[in-house]
Amino acid sequence: QSPSGDRKVLVFSKTSGFRHSSIAAGVKAIEQLATQHNFEVDATEDATLFNEENLKNYSAVIFLNTTGDVFDYYQQADFERYIQAGGGFVGIHAATDTEYETRWSLFQWTSCGSKCDHQCKSFPQTPSLGGNPRIVY
Repeated sequence: QSPSGDRKVLVFSKTSGFRHSSIAAGVKAIEQLATQHNFEVDATEDATLFNEENLKNYSAVIFLNTTGDVFDYYQQADFERYIQAGGGFVGIHAATDTEYETRWSLFQWTSCGSKCDHQCKSFPQTPSLGGNPRIVY
């Protein structure tokens, strides 16, 4: 849950590389899941929403087929802090092709230390979440 107690996710689908034609259908599917499972969805391609104050409103962020370099330095730093503080993250398909060349990449390494690609299953265990993976593809 977000700090306000709401179950709310941010679906982010900005691309600066290849753009999958399935993004709109993916947003619609997540919105349908939200209706069925009682949570709210904000869908955007606006990277300026990745700031500390705004990210506090979300229990999880979903990267839906994002690609390329989509954040500036400050947006990336604020998102990194969000994840480090226990914010939830889901990366769908092409999310592994996002921010790939940055110093801190969610997507480059699996818990076994191998390069991550579209076949990733999990990210390092997170003790603050009871040892459960923080990131699942």
